[in-house]
Amino acid sequence: MGKVKFVKGKVLNDRWWDKIDYILSFTKPNYDMLRFVDTDKPSLNDMWDTIIEKVKSIIYQHKGKRDDKESSFYDVVHQILVDR
Repeated sequence: MGKVKFVKGKVLNDRWWDKIDYILSFTKPNYDMLRFVDTDKPSLNDMWDTIIEKVKSIIYQHKGKRDDKESSFYDVVHQILVDR
């Protein structure tokens, strides 16, 4: 019964869905890029900077920060993107 209550609580929780929506919003540019470059033609270099800027914009907008401010979360995400 405890697992059922936990799942029901998550499914009906608006804050949980807001978090899921946020995660999907900043991972979508990466997904879109992967779909775009899943071809035989070289195109990744053209898109990479644009993808990173989209991710930054989404994270900063969600956090209510201006582009000239620091975001430790964005710094982590950016490092992951650059390392890949």
